Amino acid sequence: MSWFSALRSNGQQTTSARQQYEDEQYQEEIVAQFYLSFPKLECVCNDYCDDDKLSAGVASVQGWRVNQEDAHICDLNFDPVNRLALFAIFDGHNGPEIACYAAKHLPQLIKDNSHYWKKDYGKALEEAFLQFDSSLLDNDVNNELKNISHQYELCYGRIKRRQTSPLLAMVTGSTAVVALLCKQNGQLHVSNIGDSRCAIYNKNKSHPMTLDHKPTDAKELKRIEMSGSRVINGRINSGLNLSRAFGDYMLKSNGSLGPKEQAVIAWPDLTVSNEKFRRNDFIVLACDGIWNSMNEKEACSVIKKCIKKKMKPSKICQEVIQRCISPVRPIDGQNGGDNMTCIVVKFEQDLP
Repeated sequence: MSWFSALRSNGQQTTSARQQYEDEQYQEEIVAQFYLSFPKLECVCNDYCDDDKLSAGVASVQGWRVNQEDAHICDLNFDPVNRLALFAIFDGHNGPEIACYAAKHLPQLIKDNSHYWKKDYGKALEEAFLQFDSSLLDNDVNNELKNISHQYELCYGRIKRRQTSPLLAMVTGSTAVVALLCKQNGQLHVSNIGDSRCAIYNKNKSHPMTLDHKPTDAKELKRIEMSGSRVINGRINSGLNLSRAFGDYMLKSNGSLGPKEQAVIAWPDLTVSNEKFRRNDFIVLACDGIWNSMNEKEACSVIKKCIKKKMKPSKICQEVIQRCISPVRPIDGQNGGDNMTCIVVKFEQDLP
Protein backbone atom coordinates (compact mmCIF):
# COMPACT_ATOMS: atom_id res chain seq x y z
CA MET A 1 0.00 0.00 0.00
CA SER A 2 1.35 3.45 -0.89
CA TRP A 3 1.93 6.13 1.72
CA PHE A 4 -1.07 8.12 0.44
CA SER A 5 -3.45 5.19 0.38
CA ALA A 6 -2.39 4.18 3.88
CA LEU A 7 -2.84 7.71 5.14
CA ARG A 8 -6.25 8.19 3.54
CA SER A 9 -7.97 4.88 4.03
CA ASN A 10 -6.26 3.67 7.20
CA GLY A 11 -6.47 0.16 5.80
CA GLN A 12 -10.11 0.30 4.71
CA GLN A 13 -11.15 -0.13 1.08
CA THR A 14 -13.60 2.38 -0.46
CA THR A 15 -15.31 1.91 -3.79
CA SER A 16 -18.10 4.45 -4.24
CA ALA A 17 -17.84 7.23 -6.80
CA ARG A 18 -18.20 9.86 -4.08
CA GLN A 19 -15.48 8.33 -2.00
CA GLN A 20 -13.26 8.08 -5.06
CA TYR A 21 -13.82 11.79 -5.75
CA GLU A 22 -13.06 12.62 -2.13
CA ASP A 23 -9.91 10.52 -2.33
CA GLU A 24 -8.76 12.40 -5.42
CA GLN A 25 -9.40 15.77 -3.76
CA TYR A 26 -7.63 14.67 -0.61
CA GLN A 27 -4.72 13.37 -2.66
CA GLU A 28 -4.37 16.74 -4.37
CA GLU A 29 -4.28 18.45 -0.97
CA ILE A 30 -1.57 16.10 0.26
CA VAL A 31 0.48 16.41 -2.94
CA ALA A 32 0.32 20.22 -2.71
CA GLN A 33 1.89 20.04 0.76
CA PHE A 34 5.00 18.38 -0.59
CA TYR A 35 5.28 19.28 -4.29
CA LEU A 36 5.22 22.48 -6.34
CA SER A 37 2.95 23.00 -9.34
CA PHE A 38 6.08 23.57 -11.44
CA PRO A 39 9.64 22.43 -10.60
CA LYS A 40 12.41 24.84 -9.65
CA LEU A 41 15.19 23.84 -12.02
CA GLU A 42 17.72 26.57 -11.24
CA CYS A 43 20.96 24.72 -10.59
CA VAL A 44 23.51 25.64 -7.92
CA CYS A 45 26.76 24.31 -9.35
CA ASN A 46 30.50 24.73 -8.80
CA ASP A 47 33.78 23.23 -10.00
CA TYR A 48 37.00 22.78 -8.05
CA CYS A 49 40.54 21.64 -8.94
CA ASP A 50 43.71 20.83 -7.04
CA ASP A 51 47.28 20.56 -8.36
CA ASP A 52 46.16 18.93 -11.63
CA LYS A 53 45.61 15.66 -9.73
CA LEU A 54 42.01 16.00 -8.65
CA SER A 55 38.95 17.85 -9.85
CA ALA A 56 35.45 17.93 -8.40
CA GLY A 57 32.08 19.38 -9.16
CA VAL A 58 28.70 19.67 -7.51
CA ALA A 59 25.19 20.41 -8.75
CA SER A 60 22.05 20.83 -6.67
CA VAL A 61 18.44 21.39 -7.75
CA GLN A 62 15.30 21.95 -5.65
CA GLY A 63 13.12 20.30 -8.29
CA TRP A 64 9.47 19.59 -7.43
CA ARG A 65 9.79 19.79 -3.65
CA VAL A 66 8.31 22.76 -1.78
CA ASN A 67 11.59 23.21 0.16
CA GLN A 68 15.24 22.76 -0.79
CA GLU A 69 16.54 20.67 2.10
CA ASP A 70 19.92 19.47 0.76
CA ALA A 71 23.34 20.75 1.80
CA HIS A 72 26.83 19.66 0.81
CA ILE A 73 30.58 19.95 1.37
CA CYS A 74 33.18 19.92 -1.39
CA ASP A 75 36.57 20.77 0.16
CA LEU A 76 39.64 19.65 -1.75
CA ASN A 77 41.93 21.27 0.85
CA PHE A 78 40.24 20.08 4.01
CA ASP A 79 43.60 19.15 5.57
CA PRO A 80 46.60 20.35 3.52
CA VAL A 81 49.12 18.90 6.00
CA ASN A 82 47.81 15.34 5.66
CA ARG A 83 46.61 15.92 2.10
CA LEU A 84 42.99 15.09 2.84
CA ALA A 85 39.89 16.17 0.94
CA LEU A 86 36.37 16.06 2.35
CA PHE A 87 33.11 15.57 0.46
CA ALA A 88 29.63 15.21 1.93
CA ILE A 89 25.92 15.42 1.19
CA PHE A 90 23.25 16.02 3.81
CA ASP A 91 19.63 15.43 2.83
CA GLY A 92 17.29 17.12 5.29
CA HIS A 93 13.70 16.17 6.03
CA ASN A 94 10.94 18.26 7.57
CA GLY A 95 13.19 21.28 7.09
CA PRO A 96 16.70 22.21 5.89
CA GLU A 97 18.14 23.30 9.23
CA ILE A 98 20.07 20.24 10.37
CA ALA A 99 21.46 19.56 6.89
CA CYS A 100 22.74 23.15 6.68
CA TYR A 101 24.09 23.05 10.23
CA ALA A 102 25.93 19.79 9.51
CA ALA A 103 27.60 21.21 6.42
CA LYS A 104 28.87 24.10 8.51
CA HIS A 105 29.94 22.37 11.74
CA LEU A 106 30.60 18.66 11.18
CA PRO A 107 34.00 19.19 9.44
CA GLN A 108 35.51 20.89 12.50
CA LEU A 109 34.18 18.18 14.81
CA ILE A 110 35.97 15.60 12.66
CA LYS A 111 39.24 17.54 12.84
CA ASP A 112 38.95 18.14 16.58
CA ASN A 113 38.45 14.47 17.39
CA SER A 114 41.48 12.93 19.14
CA HIS A 115 41.45 9.92 16.81
CA TYR A 116 41.79 12.18 13.79
CA TRP A 117 45.28 13.31 14.76
CA LYS A 118 46.24 9.70 15.38
CA LYS A 119 45.15 9.13 11.75
CA ASP A 120 42.43 6.75 12.87
CA TYR A 121 40.03 8.45 10.51
CA GLY A 122 37.30 5.84 10.71
CA LYS A 123 37.00 6.17 14.49
CA ALA A 124 37.10 9.95 14.19
CA LEU A 125 34.18 9.91 11.75
CA GLU A 126 32.10 7.59 13.94
CA GLU A 127 32.63 9.65 17.08
CA ALA A 128 32.10 12.96 15.27
CA PHE A 129 28.72 11.76 13.99
CA LEU A 130 27.52 10.94 17.53
CA GLN A 131 28.99 14.12 18.98
CA PHE A 132 27.32 16.23 16.33
CA ASP A 133 23.97 14.56 16.88
CA SER A 134 24.05 14.97 20.66
CA SER A 135 24.86 18.68 20.27
CA LEU A 136 21.58 19.31 18.45
CA LEU A 137 19.64 19.47 21.73
CA ASP A 138 21.77 22.32 23.15
CA ASN A 139 19.95 25.64 23.51
CA ASP A 140 22.68 27.53 21.64
CA VAL A 141 22.51 25.06 18.78
CA ASN A 142 18.72 25.26 18.71
CA ASN A 143 19.01 29.03 18.43
CA GLU A 144 21.38 28.65 15.50
CA LEU A 145 18.98 26.21 13.85
CA LYS A 146 16.21 28.79 14.26
CA ASN A 147 18.47 31.40 12.70
CA ILE A 148 19.04 29.08 9.74
CA SER A 149 15.25 28.82 9.44
CA HIS A 150 14.91 32.60 9.49
CA GLN A 151 17.60 33.15 6.87
CA TYR A 152 16.16 30.41 4.68
CA GLU A 153 12.67 31.88 4.82
CA LEU A 154 13.99 35.36 3.97
CA CYS A 155 15.48 33.90 0.77
CA TYR A 156 13.02 31.18 -0.22
CA GLY A 157 9.75 31.68 1.68
CA ARG A 158 8.03 29.82 4.47
CA ILE A 159 9.25 26.33 5.32
CA LYS A 160 6.40 23.83 5.15
CA ARG A 161 6.57 21.09 7.80
CA ARG A 162 4.64 17.99 8.77
CA GLN A 163 5.35 18.62 12.46
CA THR A 164 6.58 21.56 14.53
CA SER A 165 8.38 21.88 17.86
CA PRO A 166 10.18 24.68 19.77
CA LEU A 167 13.19 22.33 19.78
CA LEU A 168 13.82 21.81 16.07
CA ALA A 169 15.93 18.68 16.49
CA MET A 170 12.86 16.88 17.84
CA VAL A 171 11.04 16.97 14.50
CA THR A 172 13.66 17.73 11.82
CA GLY A 173 16.56 15.60 10.68
CA SER A 174 19.05 14.79 7.96
CA THR A 175 20.85 11.93 6.32
CA ALA A 176 24.63 12.13 5.86
CA VAL A 177 27.20 10.59 3.57
CA VAL A 178 30.76 11.74 4.21
CA ALA A 179 33.85 10.79 2.19
CA LEU A 180 37.34 11.52 3.51
CA LEU A 181 39.93 11.05 0.74
CA CYS A 182 43.70 10.90 1.07
CA LYS A 183 44.99 12.56 -2.10
CA GLN A 184 48.41 11.01 -1.67
CA ASN A 185 47.51 7.32 -1.80
CA GLY A 186 43.77 7.27 -2.58
CA GLN A 187 42.65 5.76 0.72
CA LEU A 188 38.97 6.56 1.15
CA HIS A 189 36.88 6.48 4.33
CA VAL A 190 33.11 6.73 3.83
CA SER A 191 30.60 7.01 6.67
CA ASN A 192 26.85 7.22 6.16
CA ILE A 193 23.50 7.33 7.91
CA GLY A 194 20.25 7.15 5.96
CA ASP A 195 19.85 6.71 2.23
CA SER A 196 22.34 9.13 0.68
CA ARG A 197 25.03 7.08 -1.05
CA CYS A 198 28.61 7.02 -2.28
CA ALA A 199 30.14 4.85 -5.00
CA ILE A 200 33.56 4.63 -6.62
CA TYR A 201 34.48 3.74 -10.18
CA ASN A 202 37.83 2.11 -10.87
CA LYS A 203 39.15 -0.86 -12.81
CA ASN A 204 36.21 -0.27 -15.18
CA LYS A 205 33.67 -1.21 -12.51
CA SER A 206 31.37 0.58 -10.10
CA HIS A 207 31.68 -0.26 -6.40
CA PRO A 208 29.04 0.84 -3.84
CA MET A 209 30.57 2.28 -0.67
CA THR A 210 27.34 2.56 1.34
CA LEU A 211 24.18 0.69 2.27
CA ASP A 212 20.85 2.42 2.87
CA HIS A 213 19.37 2.37 6.36
CA LYS A 214 15.68 1.55 6.06
CA PRO A 215 13.25 0.54 8.85
CA THR A 216 12.37 -2.73 7.10
CA ASP A 217 15.97 -3.99 7.10
CA ALA A 218 16.21 -6.95 9.49
CA LYS A 219 18.94 -5.44 11.67
CA GLU A 220 17.26 -2.04 11.80
CA LEU A 221 13.79 -3.50 12.40
CA LYS A 222 14.99 -5.51 15.39
CA ARG A 223 16.48 -2.42 17.02
CA ILE A 224 13.39 -0.31 16.27
CA GLU A 225 11.07 -2.87 17.87
CA MET A 226 13.38 -3.32 20.85
CA SER A 227 13.16 0.44 21.42
CA GLY A 228 9.37 0.26 21.67
CA SER A 229 8.51 1.63 18.23
CA ARG A 230 6.85 -0.10 15.27
CA VAL A 231 7.32 -0.12 11.52
CA ILE A 232 4.09 0.53 9.64
CA ASN A 233 4.07 0.60 5.82
CA GLY A 234 7.87 0.95 5.82
CA ARG A 235 7.89 3.91 8.21
CA ILE A 236 8.72 4.16 11.90
CA ASN A 237 5.42 4.74 13.72
CA SER A 238 3.95 5.58 10.27
CA GLY A 239 6.32 8.57 9.97
CA LEU A 240 10.01 8.47 9.09
CA ASN A 241 11.15 6.09 6.33
CA LEU A 242 14.77 6.12 7.58
CA SER A 243 16.27 4.27 10.52
CA ARG A 244 19.46 6.35 10.89
CA ALA A 245 19.70 10.12 10.77
CA PHE A 246 20.85 13.25 12.57
CA GLY A 247 18.06 14.82 14.64
CA ASP A 248 14.58 13.24 14.74
CA TYR A 249 14.73 13.16 18.55
CA MET A 250 11.03 12.28 18.78
CA LEU A 251 12.31 8.83 17.79
CA LYS A 252 15.30 8.93 20.16
CA SER A 253 13.31 9.50 23.33
CA ASN A 254 13.57 6.16 25.17
CA GLY A 255 15.39 7.24 28.34
CA SER A 256 16.38 3.69 29.25
CA LEU A 257 18.37 3.21 26.03
CA GLY A 258 21.69 4.55 24.76
CA PRO A 259 22.21 6.55 21.55
CA LYS A 260 22.97 3.39 19.53
CA GLU A 261 19.81 1.61 20.70
CA GLN A 262 17.08 4.10 19.84
CA ALA A 263 14.54 3.65 17.04
CA VAL A 264 16.61 6.13 15.00
CA ILE A 265 20.35 6.39 15.55
CA ALA A 266 23.20 8.54 14.25
CA TRP A 267 25.82 5.80 14.44
CA PRO A 268 27.24 5.48 10.90
CA ASP A 269 28.29 2.52 8.83
CA LEU A 270 31.94 2.86 7.82
CA THR A 271 33.55 1.57 4.63
CA VAL A 272 37.24 1.91 3.76
CA SER A 273 38.72 1.57 0.28
CA ASN A 274 42.42 1.18 -0.48
CA GLU A 275 41.91 0.87 -4.23
CA LYS A 276 44.52 2.49 -6.46
CA PHE A 277 42.76 5.17 -8.46
CA ARG A 278 43.85 5.82 -12.04
CA ARG A 279 43.27 8.71 -14.39
CA ASN A 280 39.55 9.23 -15.12
CA ASP A 281 38.45 7.06 -12.20
CA PHE A 282 35.98 8.85 -9.97
CA ILE A 283 33.90 9.02 -6.80
CA VAL A 284 30.23 9.96 -6.81
CA LEU A 285 28.06 11.03 -3.89
CA ALA A 286 24.34 11.80 -4.19
CA CYS A 287 21.13 12.05 -2.19
CA ASP A 288 18.24 9.66 -2.60
CA GLY A 289 16.60 11.94 -5.15
CA ILE A 290 19.19 10.52 -7.56
CA TRP A 291 19.30 6.95 -6.28
CA ASN A 292 15.53 6.54 -6.43
CA SER A 293 15.81 6.94 -10.21
CA MET A 294 19.07 5.12 -10.99
CA ASN A 295 21.38 2.71 -9.20
CA GLU A 296 25.15 3.05 -8.72
CA LYS A 297 25.99 1.10 -11.87
CA GLU A 298 23.69 3.24 -14.01
CA ALA A 299 24.98 6.49 -12.51
CA CYS A 300 28.61 5.47 -13.06
CA SER A 301 27.81 4.56 -16.66
CA VAL A 302 26.41 8.04 -17.30
CA ILE A 303 29.38 9.71 -15.59
CA LYS A 304 31.92 7.62 -17.50
CA LYS A 305 30.35 8.64 -20.83
CA CYS A 306 30.45 12.30 -19.80
CA ILE A 307 34.11 12.03 -18.81
CA LYS A 308 34.91 10.65 -22.26
CA LYS A 309 33.26 13.80 -23.66
CA LYS A 310 35.59 15.85 -21.43
CA MET A 311 32.72 17.50 -19.59
CA LYS A 312 33.45 19.43 -16.40
CA PRO A 313 32.45 17.63 -13.18
CA SER A 314 29.63 20.09 -12.41
CA LYS A 315 28.20 19.58 -15.91
CA ILE A 316 28.39 15.84 -15.35
CA CYS A 317 26.41 16.25 -12.13
CA GLN A 318 23.83 18.31 -14.02
CA GLU A 319 23.54 15.58 -16.64
CA VAL A 320 22.85 13.00 -13.93
CA ILE A 321 20.20 15.22 -12.36
CA GLN A 322 18.49 15.95 -15.68
CA ARG A 323 18.09 12.23 -16.27
CA CYS A 324 16.39 11.80 -12.89
CA ILE A 325 13.92 14.70 -12.59
CA SER A 326 10.35 13.74 -13.37
CA PRO A 327 8.89 15.59 -16.39
CA VAL A 328 5.48 15.70 -14.67
CA ARG A 329 4.36 16.63 -11.18
CA PRO A 330 4.88 13.62 -8.91
CA ILE A 331 1.84 11.93 -7.45
CA ASP A 332 1.92 9.39 -4.61
CA GLY A 333 5.68 9.59 -4.10
CA GLN A 334 6.96 8.34 -7.46
CA ASN A 335 10.57 8.80 -8.50
CA GLY A 336 11.99 12.06 -9.81
CA GLY A 337 10.22 14.43 -7.45
CA ASP A 338 12.79 15.01 -4.70
CA ASN A 339 15.59 17.54 -4.19
CA MET A 340 18.66 16.36 -6.08
CA THR A 341 22.32 16.93 -5.21
CA CYS A 342 25.30 15.19 -6.81
CA ILE A 343 29.07 15.44 -6.33
CA VAL A 344 31.58 13.94 -8.77
CA VAL A 345 35.26 13.71 -7.80
CA LYS A 346 37.50 12.91 -10.79
CA PHE A 347 41.11 11.75 -10.72
CA GLU A 348 43.18 13.62 -13.28
CA GLN A 349 46.31 11.49 -12.79
CA ASP A 350 47.20 7.98 -11.64
CA LEU A 351 47.80 7.89 -7.91
CA PRO A 352 50.99 6.15 -6.73
